[in-house]
Amino acid sequence: MNKCNLLIFIMLFSGYIFAQSTEGYWDNIRATSATLTLSPRERIYVQTEQFPRGTTEIVYRITVLDDNQKISNNLFSVLKSIPDPSGISQGSAGAVFLLSTISGDDKCRYGIYSSEFAAKKYVENSKTDLACFFQNSPINKEAKLLSLSSKCNVEKNDKLYFVFTSDNWVMKQKIVLEVIPWVNYKAAKGWSAKAKQEVLENLKQQAIFKNCIKKEVVSALFLEDLISKQSFFDYKQLLTVEKNNLIDTILQGVLIKSGEIKAVVNFYRNQALTLFKNNNLENAILILQEKVIDSNYATASDYADLGKYYLFSKQYEKAFQTLQKAEQLDAALLKTQLNFAHYYLLTNQISSSKSIHKKYKLQNISATTTWIEQTTVDLKLLEDRGFSTENFNKIKSVLTN
Repeated sequence: MNKCNLLIFIMLFSGYIFAQSTEGYWDNIRATSATLTLSPRERIYVQTEQFPRGTTEIVYRITVLDDNQKISNNLFSVLKSIPDPSGISQGSAGAVFLLSTISGDDKCRYGIYSSEFAAKKYVENSKTDLACFFQNSPINKEAKLLSLSSKCNVEKNDKLYFVFTSDNWVMKQKIVLEVIPWVNYKAAKGWSAKAKQEVLENLKQQAIFKNCIKKEVVSALFLEDLISKQSFFDYKQLLTVEKNNLIDTILQGVLIKSGEIKAVVNFYRNQALTLFKNNNLENAILILQEKVIDSNYATASDYADLGKYYLFSKQYEKAFQTLQKAEQLDAALLKTQLNFAHYYLLTNQISSSKSIHKKYKLQNISATTTWIEQTTVDLKLLEDRGFSTENFNKIKSVLTN
């Protein structure tokens, strides 16, 4: 490759790179290109192609040609060198740059309508009051950008209707209309401010979220993660149970990332305790095992609680093994020792149970609860749950002597 060809290649390749945008793209697939022939003073309307989801701006170009003229370069070939609509709206490659280099002597008037009904009305009576834009001065070429701020709000309308009136009195004329939409990647996913707020309202209903301290941080990270994974349109199609499951899954990762995992673990601990108090032992065990212990956030106290839940569900071997794990993590945790005493009581190893009670009965289980108080509560609960009370008095005797 000689130096001249290499230089041309580098310039073309550089232009291609610089014209790329991380925010969106010009959609040539859903572009509108129509060649119209108008009789003298005729009025007609043209419907654009349906704009793709995520369209936030459109560029259109109108060129009036003489009979034997042709456009040398189409609108898309010009837009390829403009990375995004700001290059037009800010003037660095203004609308003048977009104009066709060729045009005829004939002129026309045109307007833009957001509904076919309004466009038809113009064709019938030439009234422009329903137009979102109308060019009263005859032109032979025009190029403009329509954005969200225009009256023809392209985000709310999936198509537009262009009307034309020939300015000729005798001869027919040829008009070329080109319309190319700009598709914003984020808008294509449907994540408007309103959509985000709707999702955040769902997030606020989650019990775990209510336990978070840094709610704003969690909300921001949650939206970022959800938007990267799914469009709002797909989210809206989910059943309520599917939405809740998706929110819960994303929230778990966000809570770890935000450092709010402590709030989550405490939430599941409290949830398991509530289930235990309601005698829903199976789910109490499941929550504590899967959400706390299997997630590697468990403490000795968690294992002690799980051991107690196993005891009340009469899974004595699992209870014993779980309490041993708690003891390995913290041998000084008296809650574990009390549950060992319950294990020996319920498996008819009375002497071992009495021995533990004698050793610790004068101490506190926690800062506010004594060993004797907690034992009394537990024995009453075992009795209420239908356990045999044959040996309970022997333990009570140890506590009072």
